Amino acid sequence: MHTDIAGPDRTQQRVCQRMDPDIGVGVTDEAGAVSPEVRKALAAADLLRITVGEEWGGMGLGDVEASIVLEEIARADVSSAICCQLTFNGPPRGIEHLGPEAMKERWLPGAADGDALISIGITEPDAGSAVQNMRASLVEDGPGRWRLNAYKNYSTLGDVAQGVLVWCRWPGAKGSGSKPSSAPKMRWQRSTPLACK
Repeated sequence: MHTDIAGPDRTQQRVCQRMDPDIGVGVTDEAGAVSPEVRKALAAADLLRITVGEEWGGMGLGDVEASIVLEEIARADVSSAICCQLTFNGPPRGIEHLGPEAMKERWLPGAADGDALISIGITEPDAGSAVQNMRASLVEDGPGRWRLNAYKNYSTLGDVAQGVLVWCRWPGAKGSGSKPSSAPKMRWQRSTPLACK
Protein backbone atom coordinates (compact mmCIF):
# COMPACT_ATOMS: atom_id res chain seq x y z
CA MET A 1 0.00 0.00 0.00
CA HIS A 2 1.27 3.47 -0.93
CA THR A 3 0.76 5.36 2.33
CA ASP A 4 3.61 7.81 1.73
CA ILE A 5 1.48 9.98 -0.56
CA ALA A 6 -1.08 10.90 2.08
CA GLY A 7 1.02 12.81 4.59
CA PRO A 8 0.29 16.54 4.47
CA ASP A 9 3.89 17.51 3.69
CA ARG A 10 4.18 14.89 0.96
CA THR A 11 0.86 15.81 -0.66
CA GLN A 12 1.55 19.54 -0.52
CA GLN A 13 4.95 18.92 -2.10
CA ARG A 14 3.34 16.94 -4.97
CA VAL A 15 0.68 19.60 -5.48
CA CYS A 16 3.23 22.40 -5.56
CA GLN A 17 5.59 20.49 -7.88
CA ARG A 18 2.95 19.42 -10.39
CA MET A 19 0.30 22.11 -10.20
CA ASP A 20 2.06 25.30 -11.21
CA PRO A 21 0.05 28.41 -12.12
CA ASP A 22 1.07 28.22 -15.77
CA ILE A 23 -1.40 25.37 -16.30
CA GLY A 24 -4.27 27.09 -14.58
CA VAL A 25 -4.28 26.07 -10.93
CA GLY A 26 -5.69 28.86 -8.80
CA VAL A 27 -7.49 30.37 -11.75
CA THR A 28 -9.78 27.36 -12.12
CA ASP A 29 -11.71 28.54 -9.08
CA GLU A 30 -12.31 31.86 -10.83
CA ALA A 31 -13.27 30.20 -14.11
CA GLY A 32 -15.41 27.53 -12.45
CA ALA A 33 -13.84 24.82 -14.62
CA VAL A 34 -10.98 22.38 -14.31
CA SER A 35 -8.93 22.42 -17.50
CA PRO A 36 -7.67 19.25 -19.19
CA GLU A 37 -4.13 20.39 -18.32
CA VAL A 38 -4.97 20.50 -14.62
CA ARG A 39 -6.57 17.04 -14.78
CA LYS A 40 -3.44 15.72 -16.53
CA ALA A 41 -1.24 17.28 -13.83
CA LEU A 42 -3.37 15.69 -11.07
CA ALA A 43 -2.96 12.34 -12.81
CA ALA A 44 0.79 12.82 -13.36
CA ALA A 45 1.16 13.50 -9.62
CA ASP A 46 -0.76 10.24 -8.90
CA LEU A 47 -3.42 12.28 -7.11
CA LEU A 48 -6.35 10.49 -8.81
CA ARG A 49 -5.24 7.00 -7.71
CA ILE A 50 -5.86 7.46 -3.98
CA THR A 51 -9.02 5.37 -3.37
CA VAL A 52 -9.18 3.25 -6.53
CA GLY A 53 -8.19 -0.33 -5.69
CA GLU A 54 -4.68 -1.54 -6.43
CA GLU A 55 -6.12 -4.20 -8.74
CA TRP A 56 -7.26 -1.37 -11.04
CA GLY A 57 -4.07 0.70 -10.90
CA GLY A 58 -4.94 2.76 -7.84
CA MET A 59 -3.46 2.94 -4.37
CA GLY A 60 -6.38 1.40 -2.49
CA LEU A 61 -6.21 3.96 0.31
CA GLY A 62 -9.13 4.92 2.54
CA ASP A 63 -11.18 7.93 3.56
CA VAL A 64 -8.64 9.39 5.98
CA GLU A 65 -5.90 9.47 3.37
CA ALA A 66 -8.31 10.83 0.76
CA SER A 67 -9.38 13.60 3.14
CA ILE A 68 -5.79 14.64 3.77
CA VAL A 69 -5.05 14.74 0.06
CA LEU A 70 -8.24 16.71 -0.69
CA GLU A 71 -7.45 19.26 2.02
CA GLU A 72 -3.98 19.84 0.63
CA ILE A 73 -5.17 20.12 -2.96
CA ALA A 74 -7.92 22.54 -1.89
CA ARG A 75 -5.26 24.82 -0.39
CA ALA A 76 -4.01 25.32 -3.93
CA ASP A 77 -7.35 25.15 -5.75
CA VAL A 78 -10.81 24.08 -4.57
CA SER A 79 -12.04 23.23 -8.09
CA SER A 80 -9.17 20.77 -8.51
CA ALA A 81 -10.07 19.20 -5.17
CA ILE A 82 -13.67 18.76 -6.36
CA CYS A 83 -12.34 16.95 -9.43
CA CYS A 84 -10.37 14.60 -7.16
CA GLN A 85 -13.32 14.15 -4.80
CA LEU A 86 -15.43 12.97 -7.73
CA THR A 87 -12.91 10.19 -8.28
CA PHE A 88 -12.23 9.41 -4.60
CA ASN A 89 -15.82 9.07 -3.39
CA GLY A 90 -17.97 9.29 -6.48
CA PRO A 91 -18.78 6.92 -9.33
CA PRO A 92 -15.47 4.99 -9.36
CA ARG A 93 -16.01 3.93 -5.77
CA GLY A 94 -19.58 2.83 -6.49
CA ILE A 95 -18.45 0.93 -9.57
CA GLU A 96 -15.64 -0.77 -7.65
CA HIS A 97 -17.88 -1.95 -4.84
CA LEU A 98 -21.18 -2.58 -6.66
CA GLY A 99 -20.51 -2.82 -10.38
CA PRO A 100 -20.15 -5.88 -12.58
CA GLU A 101 -16.63 -6.98 -13.58
CA ALA A 102 -16.94 -5.66 -17.14
CA MET A 103 -17.80 -2.19 -15.83
CA LYS A 104 -14.85 -2.28 -13.41
CA GLU A 105 -12.48 -3.26 -16.20
CA ARG A 106 -13.87 -0.56 -18.50
CA TRP A 107 -13.81 2.40 -16.10
CA LEU A 108 -11.54 1.91 -13.07
CA PRO A 109 -8.10 1.84 -14.74
CA GLY A 110 -9.03 5.01 -16.62
CA ALA A 111 -10.29 6.68 -13.43
CA ALA A 112 -7.01 5.86 -11.69
CA ASP A 113 -4.77 7.16 -14.46
CA GLY A 114 -6.90 10.20 -15.26
CA ASP A 115 -8.17 9.11 -18.67
CA ALA A 116 -11.77 8.59 -17.52
CA LEU A 117 -13.50 11.27 -15.52
CA ILE A 118 -16.89 9.93 -14.46
CA SER A 119 -19.57 12.41 -13.51
CA ILE A 120 -22.51 11.65 -11.24
CA GLY A 121 -26.12 12.41 -12.15
CA ILE A 122 -28.22 12.64 -8.98
CA THR A 123 -29.63 16.17 -8.75
CA GLU A 124 -33.22 16.70 -9.96
CA PRO A 125 -35.36 19.85 -10.03
CA ASP A 126 -37.84 18.72 -7.36
CA ALA A 127 -35.54 16.50 -5.28
CA GLY A 128 -32.18 18.23 -5.25
CA SER A 129 -29.67 15.56 -4.28
CA ALA A 130 -32.10 13.73 -1.94
CA VAL A 131 -32.14 10.36 -3.69
CA GLN A 132 -35.15 9.18 -1.71
CA ASN A 133 -37.21 11.87 -3.49
CA MET A 134 -35.90 11.43 -7.03
CA ARG A 135 -38.25 10.53 -9.85
CA ALA A 136 -35.73 9.16 -12.35
CA SER A 137 -36.58 5.56 -13.13
CA LEU A 138 -35.54 2.69 -15.33
CA VAL A 139 -38.40 1.01 -17.20
CA GLU A 140 -38.59 -1.96 -19.55
CA ASP A 141 -38.82 -0.96 -23.19
CA GLY A 142 -39.08 -4.28 -25.01
CA PRO A 143 -37.24 -7.57 -24.68
CA GLY A 144 -33.78 -6.91 -23.25
CA ARG A 145 -34.23 -3.14 -23.62
CA TRP A 146 -34.51 -0.50 -20.95
CA ARG A 147 -35.30 3.20 -21.01
CA LEU A 148 -34.21 5.79 -18.51
CA ASN A 149 -36.98 8.27 -17.71
CA ALA A 150 -35.16 11.11 -16.06
CA TYR A 151 -34.33 14.77 -15.94
CA LYS A 152 -31.13 15.65 -14.13
CA ASN A 153 -30.39 19.32 -13.81
CA TYR A 154 -26.84 19.14 -12.48
CA SER A 155 -23.98 16.71 -12.97
CA THR A 156 -20.62 17.53 -11.40
CA LEU A 157 -18.09 18.10 -14.22
CA GLY A 158 -20.56 16.47 -16.62
CA ASP A 159 -19.52 18.81 -19.41
CA VAL A 160 -16.02 17.29 -19.52
CA ALA A 161 -16.67 13.74 -18.27
CA GLN A 162 -16.20 10.62 -20.36
CA GLY A 163 -19.11 8.91 -18.59
CA VAL A 164 -21.97 9.71 -16.25
CA LEU A 165 -23.25 7.44 -13.50
CA VAL A 166 -26.97 8.24 -13.35
CA TRP A 167 -28.91 7.45 -10.18
CA CYS A 168 -32.39 6.14 -10.78
CA ARG A 169 -35.06 3.88 -9.32
CA TRP A 170 -34.82 0.28 -10.44
CA PRO A 171 -37.86 -1.53 -11.87
CA GLY A 172 -40.11 -2.58 -9.01
CA ALA A 173 -38.33 -0.41 -6.43
CA LYS A 174 -40.61 0.98 -3.75
CA GLY A 175 -38.21 3.49 -2.23
CA SER A 176 -34.61 4.57 -2.05
CA GLY A 177 -32.07 1.83 -1.75
CA SER A 178 -34.34 -1.01 -2.81
CA LYS A 179 -33.16 -2.93 -5.83
CA PRO A 180 -34.69 -6.22 -6.93
CA SER A 181 -32.21 -9.05 -7.39
CA SER A 182 -33.18 -9.28 -11.06
CA ALA A 183 -32.19 -5.68 -11.81
CA PRO A 184 -30.37 -5.30 -15.15
CA LYS A 185 -26.65 -4.67 -15.32
CA MET A 186 -25.95 -1.20 -16.67
CA ARG A 187 -23.31 0.27 -18.95
CA TRP A 188 -22.96 3.72 -20.40
CA GLN A 189 -20.76 5.91 -22.53
CA ARG A 190 -20.62 9.64 -23.11
CA SER A 191 -22.86 10.84 -25.95
CA THR A 192 -24.66 7.52 -26.21
CA PRO A 193 -27.93 6.47 -24.63
CA LEU A 194 -27.90 4.38 -21.48
CA ALA A 195 -27.75 0.72 -22.41
CA CYS A 196 -28.48 -2.40 -20.41
CA LYS A 197 -27.67 -6.01 -20.92
